Amino acid sequence: MGITKRAVMLIWAGSLLLLLGMLLHVSFGIFIMYNGIILGLCLLDLHITPKAEDFKVERVWKDMFEIGKEKTLSIKVRHSTGHKIFLQLQDTIPAKMKYEHRSLSCICAPNEAATVAYTVCPMLRGNYDFGSIYVRYQGILGLCTRQFQADCSETIPVYPDLVPLKKYHLMARQRQLQKHDAAIHKVHGMGTDFQNLREYNTDDEYRKINWTATARTNKLITGVYDEEKSQNVIIAIDTGRSMMSAAGDKSTLDYAIESALVLAQVALDRGDRVGLVIFGEGVKFFLKPSKGAGQLNRILDAVYALQPQYYESDFNELAAYLGIHERKRSLLCIFSKFADEESPKELVGVLNPLNKKHALLMISLLNPGLKKLRDLPAEKLQNIYMKAAAVHKLRTEHQVSFILNSLGFSNIVAEPKRLTPEVVNRYIIMKRQMKL
Repeated sequence: MGITKRAVMLIWAGSLLLLLGMLLHVSFGIFIMYNGIILGLCLLDLHITPKAEDFKVERVWKDMFEIGKEKTLSIKVRHSTGHKIFLQLQDTIPAKMKYEHRSLSCICAPNEAATVAYTVCPMLRGNYDFGSIYVRYQGILGLCTRQFQADCSETIPVYPDLVPLKKYHLMARQRQLQKHDAAIHKVHGMGTDFQNLREYNTDDEYRKINWTATARTNKLITGVYDEEKSQNVIIAIDTGRSMMSAAGDKSTLDYAIESALVLAQVALDRGDRVGLVIFGEGVKFFLKPSKGAGQLNRILDAVYALQPQYYESDFNELAAYLGIHERKRSLLCIFSKFADEESPKELVGVLNPLNKKHALLMISLLNPGLKKLRDLPAEKLQNIYMKAAAVHKLRTEHQVSFILNSLGFSNIVAEPKRLTPEVVNRYIIMKRQMKL
């Protein structure tokens, strides 16, 4: 409870009356009577003003929160009294969210809901804990103030950027995945999943001619084949310390998760089963390969809050775990980061068994900040040192790809903006080449 400026001004007016009464030799009782009236009005205002239990306060938000995307939240207030009330509201917003207009105000009419909105922008993935909403309002007579704390605590999940996911899903539904994405080109090859028979065209491969149907119809008939479906695609995401490195405005792990989700979406749209492994110091999570939209939701729920940790990733544990829990040949896509040329060489003994049993694809991300350092003007001695270090580091990251190739491991080493199309493109190529 508090008093308003109006009440303070009335009290000061009483003090002026006291001074005036002393000058005019008026009875002191008038001052006492005046202040008694003011006190009575304040108590009356406090009595008739709505209490905290008369209000219903809730936080309203729609759709999913995505990293780096502005999102609008609303505070909805309703009260059950017959008075118009001026409210000041303040939400408890997590520290890692950018926001504007934390203090809000509105007028709540009798028996009507008042809504005020504000904008936040989450900068990291994960769970964000919103706390109580603080409400302050004036009394009906404008002499007192009340305030209370509405318990609106809730946890709101923040997901990765889902725009690429929606884009590829829409393209797949329109059956234009290979036509309209510049990163995906036609790959020569032949599937083994028989679809139907049709009359032979001059552009068809000779070996596709179905001679039995040709003899029966007295004209050339060719078989139509598609890629095999219901194959296993296992996505393994490294959460070790190498994934903490910055890649522009996001971490390496952020880009890995976004690309992994798109790969899962594309594979599910093409009829394959998708599984997930999250590993670091050990295997943290394993989701068996399965089909359907529900599988994508399960993958999304498993990865949206992942954060890298300060430890070395244990590839031995990953290989041992998959050897026990996944015996069927799969396309195994490992999203990791090799910091130097020696890292892949040290993993040869671990990766070789995986490469023989599965179609292994190692996926790593280049640091885009190195190019900016490399292109600095050589005006200062410090810039020269930074340019030299950036050139050396860039050469090292590119050399990792050559080393993996020489060791017989399929791999992708790409910049953040190119990672997703490169991964999807390689998945389609490996499908067409029947490596699964």
